[in-house]
Amino acid sequence: MGLIGQPSSEVVTALLKELDQSNDWSLRHNAAISLGKVSQGDEPTIQALWYGLLDKDKDVRTACAEGLAQLGQRFPEISEEIAKKLVQAIGNPEFDKLDNSKIRAYNYAFDALWLLMHAKTHNRVHEGFKTETQQVFVPELSVDEQGIVGLG
Repeated sequence: MGLIGQPSSEVVTALLKELDQSNDWSLRHNAAISLGKVSQGDEPTIQALWYGLLDKDKDVRTACAEGLAQLGQRFPEISEEIAKKLVQAIGNPEFDKLDNSKIRAYNYAFDALWLLMHAKTHNRVHEGFKTETQQVFVPELSVDEQGIVGLG
């Protein structure tokens, strides 16, 4: 498992493989949750969770959205990159895909973006007794005439 609190690269690789290849939704779900908690926020993890928003199962999509938000909260230096990818997903026709509950993938991207932006306020309210709070990138969003969301 590596050092305490830091999983080995083999663990992260196994979780990425599970998220991408398992036929069992609960294994994909658990892999996504674990990646949000233990990954170091590397590009393969961000990509896997981003594409996980397209999974056919609603619970896997939710876990991927939450995992992306967790990475942005744990590593504020990558929160802007994650936010941009989520905005890209919201406007991407590929993310119009329905899951097993008839919810579109872009809805999960929007939820993840909301969680990511909400983190700054959440940290201040729920961790107000700490002397320091993490600074999280909060993008300014704009919506054009066609309802397309973008960073503005």
